[in-house]
This record gives sequence, C-alpha cells and structure tokens, in this order.
Amino acid sequence: MEVPASLAVATFDKILQRGDIIHFKCTFEDDGTTKNKFAVVLNVTLPDDPILFALASTATAAHESPLYAGVLIRVPVGTYTCFSKPTVFSFRKIHKETLDEMRSQFARKELTRVGKLLQVHLDQANKMIENSVLIEGWRRNRCRVPT
Repeated sequence: MEVPASLAVATFDKILQRGDIIHFKCTFEDDGTTKNKFAVVLNVTLPDDPILFALASTATAAHESPLYAGVLIRVPVGTYTCFSKPTVFSFRKIHKETLDEMRSQFARKELTRVGKLLQVHLDQANKMIENSVLIEGWRRNRCRVPT
C-alpha cells in the first residue's frame, strides 16, 4: 500500500538525516541500471536535491585493490544489524539520486531507513570526503561538515 504523496514527502523530509543507512533501488549514473542497494546519506543539509550517498558492498574482496586505499569504511559483521556479512562503504565515488525519486521510493515503501552510522564511522567519512581528490567539488561541498 502506497503512502499518500503529501504525507510521504513531509515524513521523508522530516526523518532523513546525514549518516542514515538506507536500503533502496539505486539507479547507476553510468549505465542507467538499477539494483537494490544499501547506502549512507551524506548531505549536510536536508532535504537537498540531489541526495548524495556512498554505496555499501559485501564484495569485500573486490575492494582490496590499491584503488580503494583510504576511501573505504570496513564494517565487520555485528556492527550494524542490517548487515549479515562483512561490508564496506566506498567513498571512491559519491552517487546521487533526485530528491523526488527518493521521496517516491519512500512513498512506495521501496526506500527504508535501516540504521545510522556510528560516530566513529561518520568521522571517518568526514575525513575521506574532505581529503578526496576523486569527489567532484559540488558534491564534496554538499557533504562537507562546516568547521
């Protein structure tokens, strides 16, 4: 059953926060494919358009490459209830989705909040965002915590 649009927008805008771990249908910018994924919300100010996030992956062996040095948060099993396998959050690329699409998924119950990053992991994320040369300037600026 779908939530009425006006209620979904108000609820989504009120509850979504930086550091929330979400599960949703992710559309990949490079090829337009979609896949259900876990991600962490990175926008400092919400609601914001687009919503920026780092994806989670259980393919930890694929992230052993030197390409990922200094851009991963490694999460052992038991750290978050939503992950039953060792997981990584990759900050090598910051992904985006429109605010309208995220609101629509929330209204259709295709997007759920499943957790919140621990402060130690949020601190690591802040440092990676601040130091990254891979994240485009406008994306980094929207994810940068003011000092």
